[in-house]
This record gives sequence, C-alpha cells and structure tokens, in this order.
Amino acid sequence: MWTGLFFQRTTLRDLGLRIQLGHVYGRACPTKLAANVNFRVTHTNGIHHVAIDQCRCHDVDLNRQLLRIGWWPATPLDPKTAATFDVLRHFHLLNLQGKVTAYSFYRALEFQTDNTGLDPPPVRPLTAVFVMFDSLT
Repeated sequence: MWTGLFFQRTTLRDLGLRIQLGHVYGRACPTKLAANVNFRVTHTNGIHHVAIDQCRCHDVDLNRQLLRIGWWPATPLDPKTAATFDVLRHFHLLNLQGKVTAYSFYRALEFQTDNTGLDPPPVRPLTAVFVMFDSLT
C-alpha cells in the first residue's frame, strides 16, 4: 500500500477484500455468512491473507464451495487454509522434474511472501496438502 512516501506491506484482507463463495463474480449472497476473516490462500505468487464469506443459499458445505473456485482446503473440517489448484500444479511439476520436496516448496513460498523474516506466516498444515497432492498423482 502506498503511504505517500513509500510502499508499506499489507494484506488483501486489510485492504478490504472479501471473497464471496458460491456466487458468480460481482454477485453478493443475500444470506452470506462470514466464514473466516483470517483465511490464508497459498498461490504461486505467495501466501495471502483474505476474508471469505460462505454462501448459505444452497446446502453446500464450505469445503465444496472452496473446491468450486479452485482452492484445495488444507483440512476436511473447518478449513482455515487452502492452496489454489495452480500452486498445486506448479508444485507437482517441480516435484516431478526437480525433485523439490513439499517442505522446500512451501519455504520458498514463505520467502516469496516475506523474505525479511520479520512477519513469517503461522505454521499451518499446508505442507501436508502438498505431500498429499503429490501422493495422489
């Protein structure tokens, strides 16, 4: 975020981004439920903090709504972290060709997000997602 003098590190959540699940882009759910304001999404360009709103129009659980937008939940119950299909595909190719481990790949994403080490992301079970994804393919 530009402060007028310099760029200051901030999150998408702090800038006001709320991701509405279960509806097409630009449509808000009239019965939305704030699912998690501390949700973390891992993408090919780093780890992002976002707030998500769950749709309650239909009887669809949060995991299914995340999968429909291309996010793989890190846990089956009450997910707080997800990885995009793009980052999983990227990890899969690096693992096949370069033998990059899930731990090394996730650490590289952490450094890409914040290379100073001043604000490291909390430990979440996302490395297990890469390991599980690798064993499925």
